[in-house]
Amino acid sequence: MLRQTIALLIVAIGATARSQCPSFEPVTNFDMERYLGKWFEIERYPLVFEAGLNCVTAEYSLRTDRTGRNYVAVKNSGESISGRRVSRGKAYQAEEGVGALAVTMSSFQRLLKDSPNYNVLATDYERYSLVYTCSEKLFGISEHAWILSRDRTLDSATRQRLESELADIGSDTSKFVHTRQSRCN
Repeated sequence: MLRQTIALLIVAIGATARSQCPSFEPVTNFDMERYLGKWFEIERYPLVFEAGLNCVTAEYSLRTDRTGRNYVAVKNSGESISGRRVSRGKAYQAEEGVGALAVTMSSFQRLLKDSPNYNVLATDYERYSLVYTCSEKLFGISEHAWILSRDRTLDSATRQRLESELADIGSDTSKFVHTRQSRCN
C-alpha cells in the first residue's frame, strides 16, 4: 500500500510539474548602490520559511568581507503570532552591472551556492522590484518570486504589470500571496 501511494505521488508530481525553468533575463545596467536599503514585501510565492509571516521586509547594505571582496549584507525580517523573526545572510553579485545575485542565509548554504538565486527582473529603484528564482529539481522545478516596494503599499497597476512580466516568461503568477503590511510593529 505504501509503495502504491508513493508511486501515485511520484506520477502526480511528474504529471503536474514542469521539468525546466523558464528562460529569463535579469536587469542589465543594474545599479547595486541604488538598490540598497529597505524593501517591503508586497507579494510572494509561498515559502516554508515565510509561512505565517506578515510585515516582511528586506534590508540590503554594502559590506566588505575579510578578503576585501564587496558583498551585500541581507537582513530579512517579519512578524508572526510568536513575535518578530530575523534572518541574516550575504549576497554576492554574480556579474558587475547585472541584477543577478547569489544569496546565502546560512553557513551551510554558503558551501553550496555560487550561482545566482536572486534575479531582479524589473526595478525602478525608487518604488518597485520584481525578483525571481528558479531551479530544476528531481520531480520538476522550484520557483520563487517576490514583488517588493520601497513603501508598505504598491499601486495595483504596477503590481499587475509586474505580474504580467512574470507570466510572460511562463511563471504561474496565480501562486502569489499577498503579504500584509498593516498593523506592523
